[in-house]
Amino acid sequence: MRCRTHLLKPILILAVFLCLAGRGMADPPDPIPNPSLSSSDDPSAILPGRPDAEPPATDRLGAPFEDPAAGIAFSPPAGAKEIRGLPGDVIVRYVDDDRHWVLAVTKMTFDHPVRLSNPAAAKPAPDAMKTSKGIVDLLADKLKSDAPSAEILRQDVITVAGLDVGMLAARYTVAPQTNLTQQAIFKADDQNFYLFNLTTPAPRVGPLGNDPNVQASVATFTDMIDTVRLLEQTSVREEQVDRLIHTRTLFVNWTPEKIKSVLVKEQWLRLMRDGRDVGYSYVVEEVARDLPRPGQKESEFTGGDEGALIGIRSRAVPRAGVRVDSESWMWVSFDRKHEKWSTTEYIDRGKDASGKPQIDHVGNVGSTDEEAETVFDKTLIGHPEQIGPGKDDVDKSQPPFRRTEVYKLNAEQFGKDQSSAPFVQQLPVFYIPQALADLLPRLVPRKEAAKYMFATYVPDAARPAVMARYVDVGLEQEATLGGQKILAIPVRDRIGLEGSVTTHYVSAAGEYLGSMNPDTKVEIIPSDSATLERLWKDVDLSRPGAVPDEPGHP
Repeated sequence: MRCRTHLLKPILILAVFLCLAGRGMADPPDPIPNPSLSSSDDPSAILPGRPDAEPPATDRLGAPFEDPAAGIAFSPPAGAKEIRGLPGDVIVRYVDDDRHWVLAVTKMTFDHPVRLSNPAAAKPAPDAMKTSKGIVDLLADKLKSDAPSAEILRQDVITVAGLDVGMLAARYTVAPQTNLTQQAIFKADDQNFYLFNLTTPAPRVGPLGNDPNVQASVATFTDMIDTVRLLEQTSVREEQVDRLIHTRTLFVNWTPEKIKSVLVKEQWLRLMRDGRDVGYSYVVEEVARDLPRPGQKESEFTGGDEGALIGIRSRAVPRAGVRVDSESWMWVSFDRKHEKWSTTEYIDRGKDASGKPQIDHVGNVGSTDEEAETVFDKTLIGHPEQIGPGKDDVDKSQPPFRRTEVYKLNAEQFGKDQSSAPFVQQLPVFYIPQALADLLPRLVPRKEAAKYMFATYVPDAARPAVMARYVDVGLEQEATLGGQKILAIPVRDRIGLEGSVTTHYVSAAGEYLGSMNPDTKVEIIPSDSATLERLWKDVDLSRPGAVPDEPGHP
């Protein structure tokens, strides 16, 4: 996962160490996206049915995994490393480096009802569900498109513990590697499914059943799918609704005066891990109408909406021999209807064996805008909005349209290994712009405990996404930060219900006191310029550079 050092700020600064510290291992292959179903000629060659008469061999499976937010629980292959916190629809991945196994568990959500199997073989269904192919079919088509020589070994639908499950198995070769993919698609309802995709090495030719490694992977996959449980999510949904009610109230109270009151002209921050300095940030916060542009002063911008502008210059040394320098700007209008951001980072990995510098220049830019659009809404047919004084005044030839506010995000990444395709997505009303996300610990009410939920944009080289962000404000308490005892209000912050928690500390008066994440063992401590200059001989505490006013920038 590509780490973004524009996240080197009090909200998510600690994530850089999770990203870069593990860069020695290549990312496991992605599961095949948006999927479907059919039946195969001879499913007996692999996965020849589930041995219900035999209990699972417990030594093949590891400790149970459970994610209430995703609504899934199962026991993964034993000995595999768990990777959570991935963007997009990937719930979790498991990687076994010794056996070269990769398991990806993904939630698939469709905007209309779909089937696991071809409806021709099923009972009558509404027209909306009558598609030419089901999920397993589409998965098989995608696999054969990516690897034309793929050998489909199984393609059918079974029942596991009362749940409909689509099964797909195939042998395919990409470059020098031949793999066996085993996929199980569990149906939660007509629009929500869970895809389990186990990829393992396989012999290029000959019967698969004679290979002991294939035998082990098939037995493990079979045992694993017997442990899958779909979790009741009523309590999770109820909590989310309660959080969103608090979030809407919070947004109402974020007036221009409130946002201006928490801006701090300059801040100097120390980034520490296990008591050692491993980075720093210099932050500026002010009122502006746009991102800073070359050759222009902020005072020269007279048009546009007034809003909050945050600039961050950061350095981090996530591991020996790697240094990341970044410059970030974030701007948001006070009414939250418009935002822009730009981040540039330089990742210096020293020199290679030939003495050549290894420096990657990457970054991302983006914007969000809320605009009124006219949209077609078939539910308005016959609605009072379409009807005049008399019931016969409806013009049935006039398509039903309505005006609505559409909140849309546009983001783009650049640099080595970055996705060139722009990321465009309509946003929910509880989306929090990046500048306000940075100010969040100082913006939340502090007099009582409360829980909030936001949608936030998480950039990623392969799979950028808008994800759920949970924030819990606690009561004032004693805490230890930077080896010192402090009295502070904790603001616990995580991406996803089960995500790693970063706790920000603020005083009763709203002053930012620092942040920490026990998983990364990283702390952010407020400091001053003199201290940073003493700790870092080549420290750069200058204002971030202007953002180029050219295509590709917001």
